[in-house]
Amino acid sequence: MTSPFDDNFAEMGVPALMDELGEPVQADYLQVGQADVKITMILGGVQDDEQREGGRRSRVLRTATMSRDSSSPYGGVANPSLEGRVKIGVEEWAVRRIVQQSESLTTVEIVRTRPIEVSRPGYRASS
Repeated sequence: MTSPFDDNFAEMGVPALMDELGEPVQADYLQVGQADVKITMILGGVQDDEQREGGRRSRVLRTATMSRDSSSPYGGVANPSLEGRVKIGVEEWAVRRIVQQSESLTTVEIVRTRPIEVSRPGYRASS
């Protein structure tokens, strides 16, 4: 059972957050064995993870907040999975961890890898 605060926040607070804060983007939430879900998310800033993967790729992290109510005008995912993926434009991000979950909203940390440019003196010099 939810509290009156949770009910009021779901009705009035979530739409205000989705409309006014962060960077609302259209995204697809992808989860194995389930249909893709079109949702609006509030994205946090992009952070580079200093850990290198194999020397040629780095990880990029950001948070994404989404509604848990699939019937809302913003779409929603009731129970995001650590096996889920978020597709924003052409970039696909993996759900790394669930940061916070309330009755109305879920914030997840998403991650993707990107290539690292390698450079050294004379690397691109013309012959």
